[in-house]
Amino acid sequence: MPKVVREETGELTAAIKVHVERADYEPKLKSELKKYQSQAHMKGFRKGKTPMSVIRKMYGKGVLAEVVNELLQKELVDFIKEEDLSLLGQPLPSDEQDPVDFDLQDLSSYEFKFDIGLEPDFEVQGASEDNTFEKYKVEVPDETVSEELANARKRLGDRVQSEGEIQEGDLLKLHAVEFDTDMRKDGGIDHEFSVLVNSLKPDMKEVFTAKKVGERLVVNVFELEEKGDEQYVRKYFLGLEEEDDREVNPNFELTIQEASRIEEAPIDEKFFQGYFGEDTEVTSEEEAREKIRENIAGYYNKQAEALLFRDMQEDLMEKNKPALPNDFLKRWILASNEEATPADVDKEFDTFTENLRWTLVRNRLVERFELKVEQDEIMEGFKDRVRGYLAQNPGMMDDSFIDQMAMRLMQDQKQVEQVYDELLTDKLYDALVEVVTVKDKLIAMDEFLTIAQEAQRKAQERSAPPAAEEEE
Repeated sequence: MPKVVREETGELTAAIKVHVERADYEPKLKSELKKYQSQAHMKGFRKGKTPMSVIRKMYGKGVLAEVVNELLQKELVDFIKEEDLSLLGQPLPSDEQDPVDFDLQDLSSYEFKFDIGLEPDFEVQGASEDNTFEKYKVEVPDETVSEELANARKRLGDRVQSEGEIQEGDLLKLHAVEFDTDMRKDGGIDHEFSVLVNSLKPDMKEVFTAKKVGERLVVNVFELEEKGDEQYVRKYFLGLEEEDDREVNPNFELTIQEASRIEEAPIDEKFFQGYFGEDTEVTSEEEAREKIRENIAGYYNKQAEALLFRDMQEDLMEKNKPALPNDFLKRWILASNEEATPADVDKEFDTFTENLRWTLVRNRLVERFELKVEQDEIMEGFKDRVRGYLAQNPGMMDDSFIDQMAMRLMQDQKQVEQVYDELLTDKLYDALVEVVTVKDKLIAMDEFLTIAQEAQRKAQERSAPPAAEEEE
């Protein structure tokens, strides 16, 4: 068997030497060469009858290298496992490693040397009841509740015809006739289309809201909507095909044929079930308002939890700064990324080590709290994702469809890792808030939004790649 020796080279680095004797690899080498001989089909020889001398000459060096490397990797992996070594990165060939000449004519012993980086051994400081944090508790104002209630009534209301003056929010059905100077154009465009009053330009909105159903007005149809470009107007307002390139007079006589608007749903049992779900226990407007306030507060509570977790993470990072084998890590990054340069590594190294330290701290906490994410929890996490995707299409909320979509998403290993990481972070948050001291801090909604947006901005800055430096 190969001889494996570990030598300490620094506080968090070591070297592993693997000595491979000829007797360790020669039997496998002979076996592999015989396989090549039995499968070889070369000109001038029957299949399987190629002389071993020819096989050795043609394939020997490559087979020898493959056999030795396979044995080497097995011994290296087994040694690391047996010694229970916690590595940072992967073993790297030592700079002191002499070139290896796999010479089939001179079989000999080989020695390989690898450098390894080791995880620091440390106990996580902090994460106890002596650590006090504030958690924002958002006060939802009455006007926000009223606004959401009004929006919900509109979403669940019915569209009704209006005979009075046009109002903002109305949907208008218009009959458009192309004009030439001050009269209808012979053979001109005659088309009907619909438009929302709220999509009109401000001056157009002012004109239309002074009109009633049945009235007519002449306007520049290309100046009607706030965002409609010429191609959009020709297609949707005038009914022209894309290949129809006729010249169009912009002035059209528009007749307001219909105006309809959403009539707010009455606050009754049908509304409560439509908005809160068929199983809701809400039976009055007062209860509805409180439930809406609770839902809005719950939404902001998720953001407050994220801010609290950030504060706990920053506190843990401040209290735990384990040493790292920086020189080894730089070598490993360069070896792992062929496109990286030493300058690239130096520029990003502080961010890399900060993330690595947090990973080490988090792993220690996961062990301390004995946190696990089970397979069925990952599956449920994917189901929650699908439910989120279908939130705007409740009619598709079918259990079998959700299961099918979740199973399909689980085929993507990258997404599985993302969901696993999210669930583990949630479990870590729950474990931390159980052992630290958390005090609620009441805060106005507007103030909280400002704080949350600033935190998001800083997070994006940290994750964004650095701006390219200008060449001199």
